Amino acid sequence: MDEMGWSQAELAREMGCTRAAVNNYMRGLSKRVDPKFAFRLQDEHRWNARWILEGEPPARIEPLTAREEALLAKLRALPEERRRAVDLILDSL
Repeated sequence: MDEMGWSQAELAREMGCTRAAVNNYMRGLSKRVDPKFAFRLQDEHRWNARWILEGEPPARIEPLTAREEALLAKLRALPEERRRAVDLILDSL
């Protein structure tokens, strides 16, 4: 909440839950955040759902650059045998 500058009401709106639910999470009255709310924060704001649910870093997921997206698209378009060859080349570096 601090990093985003959100109040509990704003966090509740972003998560798609009630302010009371956020208050319960913050006070430790609810043991776990509902995964659908964690994934909503991940999809909308790059907060790592695994970090929210299990405390496993990193807290934020960094988006791919345009170049990384283009390379990934090219890799996905390759036939499986060529993908394996690329994998072997990368492993040898």
